[in-house]
Formats: sequence, structure tokens, C-alpha cells
Amino acid sequence: MNEELPNPETTHLDYGERSSVAEIHAAVQREKREPLAGFQPVSMVAIVIAGLILVLGGSYLGAYNGGFDLKRSYAVANYEAAPRPVIPGFEVKVDNRPWIDRWMEAGKEVYATCAACHQPNGNGLVGQFPPLAGSEWVVNGSERVGAIMFPGILGSINVKGQVYNGVMPAQGALLSDKQLAQVMTYIRRSWGNNGSIVTEEMVKYARDKYGSRVQPWSEAELLAIPGDAMLPGAEVDPLTGLEPGAAPAGS
Repeated sequence: MNEELPNPETTHLDYGERSSVAEIHAAVQREKREPLAGFQPVSMVAIVIAGLILVLGGSYLGAYNGGFDLKRSYAVANYEAAPRPVIPGFEVKVDNRPWIDRWMEAGKEVYATCAACHQPNGNGLVGQFPPLAGSEWVVNGSERVGAIMFPGILGSINVKGQVYNGVMPAQGALLSDKQLAQVMTYIRRSWGNNGSIVTEEMVKYARDKYGSRVQPWSEAELLAIPGDAMLPGAEVDPLTGLEPGAAPAGS
């Protein structure tokens, strides 16, 4: 059974035309183009309405501006800002304590790792770990204690008339200049000690001078550092943490 093939001369396409290329193109050209949504020009009516709104709005603001003038100052006498709403769990706490109190508190946190040997009260353990409270190595000049912080101590050392024999590990590699300054200030001003404040600038000097030393100090070597020698650096105001006369940041 032979299936009859369609005759290309009589087969019609979607346009109802014959399969001639010229006829198909002619049919396509007769179709209208799709509208280009979003590309039509704005009508003149819309432009006129928008212009009227701008003119009338400007006229209204000019007539009813309440006397507003950009060149005038509008400071209100005795103005007080409304307090910020307090949202439970999101309160913003401002620490208004003197700078030295916050510096000492941070130093106490660093000292927590030292307290296992020297004890929280700074009295040490008799025969094992020397006291820091009233220690001549801590209270007098700051350079000796600054030097000790880096390579540590090995061997016997006389503290407040008693000899201790042991090891104090180096702290310079474990703590930043700021942390060292804080903990040195803490031990120099706690438990009745009345030493001066130690700053980051002072610790940086100690690190530059002693930080490369590997061998722990002996007592004889530490005694070569004058007992009243101070680490170089500007003194700061205990209230602000700034050099006397310095303006606060942002002022």
C-alpha cells in the first residue's frame, strides 16, 4: 500500500499561503509588529498635569512656609532631647568611671593567670612563690618589673628578706603591650602598693630593649638595673588616661 506524499505545490502553511519563499515573506510583512511595552512616549496630558502639580506645590510651600528661612538659626531655648527608649536586653551601658579604674580592672583580668602562683591577694606562697604585695621588685622603679616580664627569672631571688628559688615564665610573648601595661599597673597599685601607672608606650620601650633576650634573668643581672629606674614614657592623667593638657579625641 503506497502512502501518497503531500504535493508541495498544493500544501498550505499557517498563513494559508503556498510554500513559496516569496509568498511566506510577503505574509510575514503583512503582520503588525508587537507593541513595545514601556517604550511608548509619555503623553502630553501627563506632562502637563505633572507640571501643574510642581507649580501649585511650590506656590503653596512659598505662601505657607511659616516664616522658614535657611539663613536663620532655629535653636530652641532650653531644648532637651527626649530620652532614648529603653528596650529590655538592649540597654547601652556607658562606663563613666575614671580611666584608671577601667585600666586597673583590665589588669586584674590579666592577673588572673598570675594569681595561681602569686595568689589573688598578692602575698604569694611562703617558700614557693614570692609575694608581689610590698615587693621591692614591683613597687619601686618600673624598669625592673618591665624587664622581668620578657625573659622571666630563673634561680634564687631575695624578696622582702626571704629567698625563693624557682622559675618565672616569660610573659612578653603571651601578652600584648597593652595587656602588659595593664597588669603591671595593677600589681604596682594593688594590695597597698603605690607604684606609678605603666602605659603601652613604656612597655614598648621595654619590649624593644629586652624582648629579644632569651636567657631568663638571674638576681645579679636584675640588680644591675637601678632600683629606681623608670621606663621612659609620658605620664598620664588617671582620670582620662591622656597626657596632662591633652585634648580628648574628637574634641
